[in-house]
Amino acid sequence: MVTIDGFDASAWGRPVGGSCFSYDNADPVVRAQAGLRIDNLSQDELSDLRVSFFSGKRLLPTCFHGYGGALPSIAAGDGRNITFFTFVDRDQAVTEVVVQALGQSRRFCVAGQNLVPCR
Repeated sequence: MVTIDGFDASAWGRPVGGSCFSYDNADPVVRAQAGLRIDNLSQDELSDLRVSFFSGKRLLPTCFHGYGGALPSIAAGDGRNITFFTFVDRDQAVTEVVVQALGQSRRFCVAGQNLVPCR
């Protein structure tokens, strides 16, 4: 189960050399950030979590905070709050976030400053 804890798009410095955590503030871009609560309601460990950001049909690089640089496995019946983010040029926008795990996929579309299930 995926719960949206928040979505924000704000001015940020361009990532340096493809890094998620080093920025050039003299070259502004937009950082889109999605706070997600991932609850594992299955009886299996969730170890295949993947979150993807899109601008139209273009796949964007995805970063996340914490967990020592590796996404955590989530035990059956457990959950984690994880913040994912990406960067786009100022004349572009994130349009969709896709969450994949345990052979299932959920699509969320950007509506203003919110993520909502896509129709």
